[in-house]
Amino acid sequence: MFGTPFGPPPPECRGSFRTALFLFVVFFVLFGVGAYHARAHSWYPYECCSEVDCFPVPVPRTEIERTPDGWRLKKEGVVIPFDAARTSPDGQFHLCRDERGKGKLITPYGKPPCFWVPEPGG
Repeated sequence: MFGTPFGPPPPECRGSFRTALFLFVVFFVLFGVGAYHARAHSWYPYECCSEVDCFPVPVPRTEIERTPDGWRLKKEGVVIPFDAARTSPDGQFHLCRDERGKGKLITPYGKPPCFWVPEPGG
């Protein structure tokens, strides 16, 4: 099936071809998954998530509550003032936590937590 113009490859080379093909497929799959992950995090500031800790807040958003003073994150009991929340480019709520989204809130350099909200009326 595969070979040279002079015939099939010798038996001692057949394993090498399979290994090279396997490595090519593995590299392609890993690169494709990595590229998708980078696109998903491309608009988050590096200071917030190091490209791995920010995620959309799942619906229903039971952990977020609008209060007169700002957005209350129930799990932490933190209120983020409306003017400190960032505008979400995709119309969803997003939040950044350590440990790939499962740990404590990320608050870079003493700033408010990395938190995005949809535009009002959006």
